[in-house]
Amino acid sequence: MTLDHYLETLSAFLQQALPDGFTVQILPPRHSPIQAPACYLSLTDFETAQEEETATDQLFVWANIELLLTLSRQTPSVEQTIRALTLSLAAALKGERFGAESGFHILDIGAEEFSPDLDALIVWRISGQQLLTFPELEQPDGPFPTELIVQEEVSQ
Repeated sequence: MTLDHYLETLSAFLQQALPDGFTVQILPPRHSPIQAPACYLSLTDFETAQEEETATDQLFVWANIELLLTLSRQTPSVEQTIRALTLSLAAALKGERFGAESGFHILDIGAEEFSPDLDALIVWRISGQQLLTFPELEQPDGPFPTELIVQEEVSQ
């Protein structure tokens, strides 16, 4: 499994599990407008899973995933709707494999104090993690890069 395949599989699952009209996106680049209704997917970090390591070259990591669900505050019964939607999605995610060997673990569900700029939206969070195994790590062609070049797209 590759990381791209895992994220594509998770995104497709989210799109199927959410009501019509929701968009599913990898957390948008900085300064992009947040939309509603939407589900933003973020792979926040990895934790090594040393207890899973064997005498092979496989890499075992816990992938920490955060999902942000957004609704407009103008949605009828928005407080109840976002809670029900978040719990329903968490129940659907629990135990799903998405191509991994182990199931998805729900760690936390709650309201997100996202940003004062988002007063028109209500945002709830699902935090979870999943054990991922990377049997073959891709090696870059040529020498290992020593510089990281980041290019940010500016929209006008």
